Amino acid sequence: MLKKINTALRLLVVALLIYPFPIAFATEVQVNEGFEDSTYESGFTISATSDPVQIYSAEINNYGTTGSSLGVCHMNNGCTAEYTFEFSSDIDVYEVGFIVGAVNQAYSIDWHYSDGTTETENKSAQSNSNLSTMYDDIYKSFTDYNADENNTDKFITKFVLDIHDWSLFDTFYFQYDDAVATGSFAATTTTTTTTTTTTTTTTTTTLPTVGVPTNFSVTKNDNGSITVDWDAPTTGNTTPDRYTVRYGDNGVLDQNPNTTDTEMTFTRSYLETALGLSNSEDIAYMFHVKAENVAQSIESAFTDVVTITIGKSPSGVGNNYTITESTSGITVDWDAPTSNWVDIGGYRILVAETYDADYSANTWFEVYRSTDTSTTEFTLPWVDNSEAIDYTTLNGTYYYRISTCASSWWCNDVEATYTVDNTLGPPMNPTVENVYNSGVLVEWDEPNTGTRTATTYELYYRIDAQNETVVYNITETSYTIPYSAITNDTYEFSIRAYSSTYNVYSGYSTEPTLEVFDKKAQDDADAAAAEAERQRKEREAREEAERIERERQAELQRQRDKNLSETGYSETDQERSDREYREEQERLAELQRQRDKNASETGYSETDQERADREQREYEEEQARLQAEREKNYAETGYMELDNEREARELAEEKARIEEEIKNSVVIPVETTTDEDGNTVVVEQTDEEKKKVEELVDAIIDIKNNVDFTEFELEDEIIEVDIDLENVVVVIEPIEEDKPEQPETDPLDSEEGDKEIQPEQVFEQTKSEEELEDLSEEELEEYKEERKEVVEAYVEELEEEIIEEVLPETVSVEEFKEIKEKEVEELTEEEVAIVVEVATEVIEEVVDTEELTEVIESEDIEILEEEELEDLSEEELEAYEEEIEEVIEEFVEELETEELVVVVEQIAEVGVENLAVADEQTVKVVQAVVAEVVDTETVEELSEEEVEAVAEVLGFEEEEDVQIIAEAAAKEEVVAEAVSEYVERAIENKDIENFTLADVVTEVQVEVFLADPVGAIIDVDLESIDFATIGQDMTSDQRQKSKEVVVPVIIASQIVAQAGALITRRPF
Repeated sequence: MLKKINTALRLLVVALLIYPFPIAFATEVQVNEGFEDSTYESGFTISATSDPVQIYSAEINNYGTTGSSLGVCHMNNGCTAEYTFEFSSDIDVYEVGFIVGAVNQAYSIDWHYSDGTTETENKSAQSNSNLSTMYDDIYKSFTDYNADENNTDKFITKFVLDIHDWSLFDTFYFQYDDAVATGSFAATTTTTTTTTTTTTTTTTTTLPTVGVPTNFSVTKNDNGSITVDWDAPTTGNTTPDRYTVRYGDNGVLDQNPNTTDTEMTFTRSYLETALGLSNSEDIAYMFHVKAENVAQSIESAFTDVVTITIGKSPSGVGNNYTITESTSGITVDWDAPTSNWVDIGGYRILVAETYDADYSANTWFEVYRSTDTSTTEFTLPWVDNSEAIDYTTLNGTYYYRISTCASSWWCNDVEATYTVDNTLGPPMNPTVENVYNSGVLVEWDEPNTGTRTATTYELYYRIDAQNETVVYNITETSYTIPYSAITNDTYEFSIRAYSSTYNVYSGYSTEPTLEVFDKKAQDDADAAAAEAERQRKEREAREEAERIERERQAELQRQRDKNLSETGYSETDQERSDREYREEQERLAELQRQRDKNASETGYSETDQERADREQREYEEEQARLQAEREKNYAETGYMELDNEREARELAEEKARIEEEIKNSVVIPVETTTDEDGNTVVVEQTDEEKKKVEELVDAIIDIKNNVDFTEFELEDEIIEVDIDLENVVVVIEPIEEDKPEQPETDPLDSEEGDKEIQPEQVFEQTKSEEELEDLSEEELEEYKEERKEVVEAYVEELEEEIIEEVLPETVSVEEFKEIKEKEVEELTEEEVAIVVEVATEVIEEVVDTEELTEVIESEDIEILEEEELEDLSEEELEAYEEEIEEVIEEFVEELETEELVVVVEQIAEVGVENLAVADEQTVKVVQAVVAEVVDTETVEELSEEEVEAVAEVLGFEEEEDVQIIAEAAAKEEVVAEAVSEYVERAIENKDIENFTLADVVTEVQVEVFLADPVGAIIDVDLESIDFATIGQDMTSDQRQKSKEVVVPVIIASQIVAQAGALITRRPF
């Protein structure tokens, strides 16, 4: 028994080796993407050169879409964008389909294949006559490769959609075979393998396949049927036993008849019944076929879709028409088409004198329209009896459109041309003569040229072009004009022939002249002629007015009818233009109103909807940030709090700890004495002493809370302050009461101010202080502007005079102006010397240095030359310079603000550091001017532009820093000293980049500290210090510089470090 079991097991193993079991089979995979949201199916990516795609839901189920779709070129109508749909390199795509809708301009699709080749498919703009069919169904397939592992020659790797206006992309699908796919797209196929101790055998089974039908075609037949034809597949390893034809209309393929033949014919009635249609008008029938082997349950992919479009109109009449003429007119006769996919609803005839292929309403005129399909003839009469076309005589070449139309009046036009020779020659050999007591006899011969015969004549006689009489309907070749109808004068006569049958006029005859005179009836004739002339003018005027009014009303009605059909409004072109412009302006105004309102409220120029979207987005981002901040602090501290809440809590806790520590560490010194019994007793502190101790403790706490005690390096050295703590006394000075300010005197109140101001004195005010106070704000601004223009004109004229004097021959005036346009940093040394020389001359003229020299000499100060200055000692030189500077400062103080501004503007143009090439007196004058303009009262008088010039000279980027430094200079001696030395130090440090007044303030503060470090620490009025506000009265430039300077920090740290020792060592 055991041997039988072993034998059976061996046979089973052999069977497994011969017939392996596949765990998974390769399949044809179709991926469908409907773009219902921005999460796409895997296997492809989308990229755009501009205007990225978006999910578009405003046109659901329109333009051939199903649900939402992909909006392309949506941000910029009229864009030129390329959208690349690239497939994963893990799959071999052999079939792709999608729709593109709402395209108003031509576009293209570039197909890229795996063998490196490309193919461009150019598409025309889509017709917008019916928006439901305004789309293209795109299909590309290499179906021979379906489910065939051996075919790896050519697949679709990507396609590029090159489009130029807002469009929709939808119903996207692609197919690949997972048998040849890799990565996550590959099919997992496992074959059982049995291994013995000697050999391993693996066997794979080839799956049956059926190929795609070939040479697939669709034909629309004349008898109103469609024939679908194909050939048997040339690929695959299995013969098909039937075929399934799938068809539908307008992009929906949902009918699936099958046959064993390779051809099927569908009648119009069959298709309309199967698809639920009442008429094939404007239908796009779509067909494709696949092969099947029902016995083995396998099938091929479908062939490419072939579309047969049934238009909106029936067939045209073709060549089955004639155009003839008779005495009735020009007759068009045609035969009705015998078979149609669209039922004939009527006929229409269009006529044009000028051919226009675009069917312009201003060129083509509809002369016939009828729903009576039994009538196939129309005659255009020789005489215009319809307003459809305005003509006088039919003659020459005419263009016809014979239209066979559906009931919806979609028409199939057949164009034809017909030439009419409808001419009549002029009357011949006219003569005129006076006939006594009768009238003027006019005679002529019949026309001898043209194709028509005259039936009547018109006789014209005139004195001039404005005085013409016409006699109509003359049936003979002579006519007598009675003297009652003509005046005594020189007349010109002409005759014109007319054929009433063919409505054709001849040209005018030759024009004989005659001196008309009826002597017998002279008086009566004069009166009659006058009346006839009056009536003639009245009649012609009335007729012309009526004609013009008829034409105007007809044109206005045509405009109303056209606009009613296009817009729903019965209105003229002008009324339509005005309405559409008004509506557009209202729409744009509303959007602009929203943008302006939102710009003023939020700083964003945006519509209400854009604002709501942005604010919602910012709110969500801020809430997320705050929550993340709370969670972070909770993880670190156990408190669910924001950073600022955490900082405030930790600061409060630390402050409480420091205060408690300081209070516990302060030792209050005691004073003892001996009482009457010789006992030692403690002298109780006075209330004033207790108060001072408390104030000192509070000051120490304030310093620790508000001052950074870090030790910084200054120029690679550590500044250490050696303080003899045994001999240091902290002096707490009482706060002095503010002294009342001395009233300022107004120089305009002096006798000198009352003197008459001469017009030629440019910088003297033309209005007194009292007059200025009486001006309104507008009048004051106008006065200041006038003064500014006067000063600017003076300075400009002054510069021109100086330039002519000082410019070297190598530099022209134009070149100098170009030099002045340069930034100060761009100037060469030669250019600096030139601009500084010109500026120096302007300053000397404005300040009047000659008068300054006289003032210096009037003070008994001898102006020394350079050689004489070198002979002075340091003390003598310092005393001399102080005397000069004092006189210059007093002199500058008397200058008008406008003169100061001119000096500052000159320095701003050349750069204060470049004054190194100026003479010493100019430098001192400039220094005094700078000190004067950095004065709180002067700053208040300056305009915004003038303050900007002062800021540029001082090296400030912010204009408000000028007011800050002016206030600081008024309160702090160190700042005032820095201002007075700024120009000289700027010149000395001209090679230092961005050297500003803040640098000078810092230098002076350091110098004061280094001169007396101990005094700088202990002579501090702690009661007057608010450490929490340190730096608030500094300019932005000073605050920046303070980060680079360590002295203030060292002072603060030394005070705090030694404060405890000071309290315990020295009693108050």
